[in-house]
Amino acid sequence: MPGIDFVRLAEGYGVAARAVRTGEGFVRALKDALGSGRPAVIEVATELTEP
Repeated sequence: MPGIDFVRLAEGYGVAARAVRTGEGFVRALKDALGSGRPAVIEVATELTEP
């Protein structure tokens, strides 16, 4: 959703959050989130493409 910073929103509630733009970044963020044992938000940037 354009205009909403989900990372800042989550952090405002005390939840760990990270924005990622690559597959490698997602893997690292997911491992960190799962290893933390706490709730986490991972914001994944995507591009809208139409066939």
